[in-house]
Amino acid sequence: MTRKSKIYAHVAQTVAENVQVSFDFAKGRIPLLRLVSHHRLRDRNLVRKLLFEVETTMRAQAGVPMVIYRGSSVDRLPLIERVGIDVEPTNQMIFGCYDPTKSLEYGPLLIALDSTMLRKSWRDVAADASAQEIAEAEAEFGTNFLPARDGSRWYTRGRLDDPMVARPGEQEYGHYIPGDPWEALLGVWLFGDADRPITNA
Repeated sequence: MTRKSKIYAHVAQTVAENVQVSFDFAKGRIPLLRLVSHHRLRDRNLVRKLLFEVETTMRAQAGVPMVIYRGSSVDRLPLIERVGIDVEPTNQMIFGCYDPTKSLEYGPLLIALDSTMLRKSWRDVAADASAQEIAEAEAEFGTNFLPARDGSRWYTRGRLDDPMVARPGEQEYGHYIPGDPWEALLGVWLFGDADRPITNA
């Protein structure tokens, strides 16, 4: 059993009546948790309680300082199982935050990521930046930038036609995974009632 599987085995015992765990997801590389309840899982207090217990255990067992959460749709599961994240290429911009209940607003599939394995998806380079600063930005982002009227450059891992690029949304929530997504991925959790299928509704 892998280190992450051991962590989740402990988590499952902690909140046993609300969790089903599959250790064969992605050929055993990462556990898949389905958090279920006979109550409505739109009850945010219940969701917070479950996630608090899961995250507390995960941080204590894995030594992860902070967890970044990303909400997604169930139909992204096959992609996660194949590449370790719900986007491809795996180093493109993703949005995530430290609040799991906010992330769940974007879908019942919750992706937990090690914050130390992520980097900000952007870099704002001033108009009077040195050649070295520009070279460092382009080593990380290539020449993918939006020019501003003041001569500064907004380098990004996002698409330049994405309306979220260079906006407060990217500033606050934009990240990317520079390395192996499997190293960044802490867990994949599904939310839904035990007696009905999970949907995005």
